[in-house]
Amino acid sequence: MSPSKTAKKAAQTSSMDTVWMWLYALGMVVAGLAGGLGFQNDILTWVLLLVAVLVGLFYFNYEEIGEFGLRAVILYFAQAALGMVPVVGGFISGFFGGWVFFLFPVVLMMALKFFWHKRLAPLFS
Repeated sequence: MSPSKTAKKAAQTSSMDTVWMWLYALGMVVAGLAGGLGFQNDILTWVLLLVAVLVGLFYFNYEEIGEFGLRAVILYFAQAALGMVPVVGGFISGFFGGWVFFLFPVVLMMALKFFWHKRLAPLFS
């Protein structure tokens, strides 16, 4: 590849990483607020699920599945424990519940990519 093609490909990858990063951040904020406010909408649910799956496939490195999955599980337990706080527990628990709803499909896609790259791809090469 010529240097200009390599530079163009690197710039394209960098811009797509930026798009995925912002989709991930926006998805986390929207899922958290929807969970915290108790807002339920089928269209929003499916859009967030689609964004989470795509972000899991294209943004995160599959080799970080252990650390990322552990964070998602810790958030799940934190969400369950925060529900017991009297005044703001409902909002905070819902907020963390929205995050967990968004993170688990991301973790699932990372796990599928890990399984593909570590177990299945070598069988086809």
